Amino acid sequence: MSEQEVKTNQDQWWSHLLFLRLFQGFRMAVQPGKLSVALLGVVVLFLCGWILDALTPGSYRVICDIEAVVNQAKPWDVSGCSDLDAYVEAAPQLARDDLEAYRRTVREQNQARLIRLLEMDLDMKDLANVADIEDGDAKSKVKQYYKENLPQAMEVIAQRYDQRVEALDAEYEKRLENTADKAKLRSEIDRDLAQLKVMRDALIKALLSGQATDALGGFDKALIVVPSDLEGKDRQEAQEKADRDARLIMDTAVQAFAYRALDLAEGRGIFATFADFKMTQLQGLIGDVVWRHDCQMAKSRLYQLALGACWLSRFHPVFALLLMVVGLSVWAVVGGALCRMAALQFAREERIGPWRALQFSMGKFASFFSAPLIPIGIIIFIGLFVFLGGLAGAVPYIGEIAAPLLMGLALFGGFVMALIAIGLIGGMGLMYPTIAVEGSDSFDAISRAFSYLFARPWRLGFYGVVSFVYGGICYLFVRLFAFLLLLAVHVAAGIGMNWDDSAVTVSDMRGKLDAIWPAPMLANLQPSVNWVTLNGTETLGAFFIWIWVSLVVGLVLAFAVSFCFSMQTVIYCLLRKHVDSTDLEDVYVEEDVEGLPQESQPTPEDKTPDDEAADAEAGEKDETPPDQDETDNLEKDE
Repeated sequence: MSEQEVKTNQDQWWSHLLFLRLFQGFRMAVQPGKLSVALLGVVVLFLCGWILDALTPGSYRVICDIEAVVNQAKPWDVSGCSDLDAYVEAAPQLARDDLEAYRRTVREQNQARLIRLLEMDLDMKDLANVADIEDGDAKSKVKQYYKENLPQAMEVIAQRYDQRVEALDAEYEKRLENTADKAKLRSEIDRDLAQLKVMRDALIKALLSGQATDALGGFDKALIVVPSDLEGKDRQEAQEKADRDARLIMDTAVQAFAYRALDLAEGRGIFATFADFKMTQLQGLIGDVVWRHDCQMAKSRLYQLALGACWLSRFHPVFALLLMVVGLSVWAVVGGALCRMAALQFAREERIGPWRALQFSMGKFASFFSAPLIPIGIIIFIGLFVFLGGLAGAVPYIGEIAAPLLMGLALFGGFVMALIAIGLIGGMGLMYPTIAVEGSDSFDAISRAFSYLFARPWRLGFYGVVSFVYGGICYLFVRLFAFLLLLAVHVAAGIGMNWDDSAVTVSDMRGKLDAIWPAPMLANLQPSVNWVTLNGTETLGAFFIWIWVSLVVGLVLAFAVSFCFSMQTVIYCLLRKHVDSTDLEDVYVEEDVEGLPQESQPTPEDKTPDDEAADAEAGEKDETPPDQDETDNLEKDE
């Protein structure tokens, strides 16, 4: 076997293992330049989404069932309690009229529960009407009552708890003299102290979070006890004070619950609801595939993601259109830059800065923006002709004859629409890498994406599955790393911030750091802050901490975005190698050298006499004498 044949066989053997290049994705995704660009895209997208939510009228906001939220295991967890979740559970049977009826029913149930709740407090009883609830007057006044009563109620809990602890210690010392089993007595007192602490924590939780007001079990009465040694007028005054303290605690707990319920009754933003639903389903999908290996559940989550997009487009079409324009604009710039950076790093091991990558994507903005829209426009255009044919079929007498004649054209149009839809769904991820690698336009991106999809569908599917599993593992690792980072900072900083707890304030009762920054959890890296319970300086500190923690959480999302676009670029290069036999190192680089300064050569018209003299002198110096051997040979020949 010749050396050339051995080399050819080796190349063919390695060509089957090119998919191993997919495992460069993590190293490519964590590049600081890519993370900064991806973080920029995440921040801009969320800011635009929140602005759209703020501009959305109240009647179009997402309705949440307060009763279902209260019954959740997690406090005020709205997942599974909105009209989006109702649509996902009932679709596709749930029509628009049915969803509107569901929204009206939930709104009426929420108002009835709020009225009953407001009637429980004498201060809030005048607010128990639909007008104040819908206008927001009830929420503002309840917030005012809550902020005024909360410090007093927390101080009462702290004082009553200390009194009960002192009473138990005194009882222990008194009984210690009359008992022989000191260990048993100490165990009983410790058990009573533990139960007392549970009651105190339950009351604090009810005041701060507004939950479990129906399940306090008389903890306020067990904590607030009149000393048994008081008699007569002193006992009566102590009992009256105890009743006032118990009433203050219960009223504050009701106000906390009412404020949360009124805030929830106003509805949630469409973008916030859709984004939370999407991220929850995607994280669950990763867990189903990577950890639980539950393909059935993973398929169900994919179906629910599709239904969530249908809910957004069916019931909020204007919002969906605006969000699509914003999303395409953001990812046209950010995604194009990420694909460009990944293409140069994968093909040539070259790294360009974020600004140069963004310049490239902004220069190709029209191509990046229009590439996913052109197939959609073609589908709509063909569907319009099929619709016109349907109108012709509606003409009396003539329509019955024309419809069968036009059926063939309609079926052909449906075939083309189905083909384009499949190409768009399966090949959309290859469009941005095409423009970034080839430096071409949107039509070339569509052509190559469709071509590679239909030429190598199984290979593309294999690459997609490997990338998803590998990316899921990498994402879980990055999320775990971020959780450990935040937890380490929270524990270490909390020890210092909670060192001095001599003052009795709202923050000191639960820890100052826990008040302005709740402890992170693996399932929720950034729990919500109860801003109402904070004073001015605490609110300012909590805001800045929220920004820093949001930056860490945003970097986790930025990694997912960077990994996604990097892997799409790698997959495109591998498919191009198999379909077009193009070298992996072949990448468009004209844009990168276009801006380099080049020395301009003067034209003959621009040359001065001094320049011509210098050129002549240089020409004379370049003339070399002929070789001596050649001269001798020439003389011999003559």
